Amino acid sequence: MISCSSPGCGKQFHVGCTGQGRSSDKDLNGFFFVCLRCETFLQYSAEIAKKSFLADFECRLSLLEKSIHEKVEERIRYERERTTQELEAHFKSIVSQIEGRIEAIQTQSTKTCDQLLDKLKEKEEHMESIRLNLQTMQSEVSQLKDTSALIKGQITSFKSNTRKESFIIRNLPETNFTVKDKTVSSCLGAVSAISSVLGLSQETLDQVKDAYRIGKARADGKPRLVMVKAPEKIVKEFLFKSRLLKHADRPLCSVFIQENLPPELVEKLATMRKRAYDHRINFPHEEAFVKGNKLFINGNIIDEFKSNF
Repeated sequence: MISCSSPGCGKQFHVGCTGQGRSSDKDLNGFFFVCLRCETFLQYSAEIAKKSFLADFECRLSLLEKSIHEKVEERIRYERERTTQELEAHFKSIVSQIEGRIEAIQTQSTKTCDQLLDKLKEKEEHMESIRLNLQTMQSEVSQLKDTSALIKGQITSFKSNTRKESFIIRNLPETNFTVKDKTVSSCLGAVSAISSVLGLSQETLDQVKDAYRIGKARADGKPRLVMVKAPEKIVKEFLFKSRLLKHADRPLCSVFIQENLPPELVEKLATMRKRAYDHRINFPHEEAFVKGNKLFINGNIIDEFKSNF
C-alpha cells in the first residue's frame, strides 16, 4: 500500500493501482504520490493563487508606472525652465553683441560707400572713354572682316583655279611595271602610259607640266597618290576619259583618276562611297554607287556635293 502525500488526505492505495507495481520498497519510500482528487484540488488552488498574484502585480505595476511618469514629467518641467532661462540669457548676450557689431559695421560701411561712390564715378568716366574706343575699334574690325572675307574669297578662288589645273592618280604601283612591252619607272612615264590607254594625243601629253608622288612612302606598302599638273583643258580630257582605264591591262585597270578636290570634299566623297558600299553589303539585290559627285541608291540621288570644277 502507498499513502497520498497531500496534507489532510492520507488515503491509501494499492501500489499496482498507481502504476508503481514494479518499484522496490526503497523507491516507494522516496516516491511523492498525490491522488487524483488532491491533484485536481491543488491545480485549482494554484490557478486561483496565480490570478490573485497577477492582479496584485498589475496593480503594483500601474502604481509604479504612474509614479515614474510623475517624476519624469516633474524633471522635464524643471529642465525646460532651467534651459529656457539659460537660452534667454545667452540670446540677450548675443543680441547685445550683434547690435554693437551692426553699429560698427554701419559706421564703417558709410565711410566705405562714400569711397566706393568716388571710385565709381572715376570708373564711369574711364568706362565711357573705353566705350568710345570700342566703338572706334568695332568699326575698324568690321572693315577688317570685310577685307578678310574679300581676301579669303580671292584665296579660295585662286586655290580652286589651281586645283582645276591638276588631277590625282590613285593606286598607281610604286615599283616599275610594264605596259605594252614598255617599262614604266617614273610618274611622267605612268601618265604617258595612261594617256595612251585613254587614246589621248601626243600633243595633249606634251602639255602635262609635272607628275610626282605626294608625301613619304607608306609603311603599309600602299602606293602614294600621284599629283599631275596640266592646263585645265588637258585635266578635263583625262577626267572625261578616265573610265576607259577599267578596260586596260594590269596594273592600269586598277588605277583611278580623280579631281584634285579640297580635303573637305575628299572626306565627303569618301563618306558617300562608304555609304554606297555599306548599302550594297546590307542589301545585295539593290544598286548603290557614286557618280559625278552624287550618291545613287536604286536610281535615286540620296546625297551630292558641288566641286565647282
